[in-house]
Amino acid sequence: MSSASHRLFVSFSLVLAVVTVPAAAQSFPLGLLPPSAPSSDPVRIGVWTDASSYAFGENVVIHLRLSGPAHVYLFDLQPDGRVLLLYPNPYSPNSFLPRGEHILPGAGYRLVASPPAGIEELLAFATNVPVPLPVGTINDPFPLVGNDPGDAIAQLVSAFRSAHGSLAWSLAWTAVQITEPHYETPPQPPPIPPLPDHEPPYPVRPGGSWHSAGAQWVAGIPVFGWYWYGGLDGRWHLCLATGT
Repeated sequence: MSSASHRLFVSFSLVLAVVTVPAAAQSFPLGLLPPSAPSSDPVRIGVWTDASSYAFGENVVIHLRLSGPAHVYLFDLQPDGRVLLLYPNPYSPNSFLPRGEHILPGAGYRLVASPPAGIEELLAFATNVPVPLPVGTINDPFPLVGNDPGDAIAQLVSAFRSAHGSLAWSLAWTAVQITEPHYETPPQPPPIPPLPDHEPPYPVRPGGSWHSAGAQWVAGIPVFGWYWYGGLDGRWHLCLATGT
């Protein structure tokens, strides 16, 4: 990786990783995370890429959307199992972001799809206080957090416990498919809808999902749009289905 480019994604599918990643792909053991502190106004975060797949050499663009100001941390689970911290980084060192949509990469660097092909997963956290995670250097801008997802979550749990103050957090994740070069122009995805205002009014069932259709709640994953996924940690997690 240089200041101009980084071997980022080997593969994601722009639907929720736990739902869409093939069985051979690894996943983060989210049930090991400590519970979030209670909050009267929790910040919700969404994460997605501007395409559902990328060919080798194409620039990868990541979108983050926040319902309020928060500190943001973005992790990359590579096909070999290693986990890197993508944000913050030496080019964008400030973890605190205002409400609204944000696009990565920022100025001074690119995220480029390159071999090997496989499934690559993104995990984004929004926290109310800073989390003491080491930011990389210009020579190593995206530092290794763990050699496997379990190791990375253990490091994150330790950092969470070292944070000053009562730590409230939320998360979102997605995945993308990286392929060998192709010459067809992929279809442009439709606009991303606004973040939903409320979680489902139902008990969390791990593996269950709900989405709103107007004033109604509907079980399952929509063809396109935001939905809530019941995680192993007993919480609802906001996910994006893109119809791919």
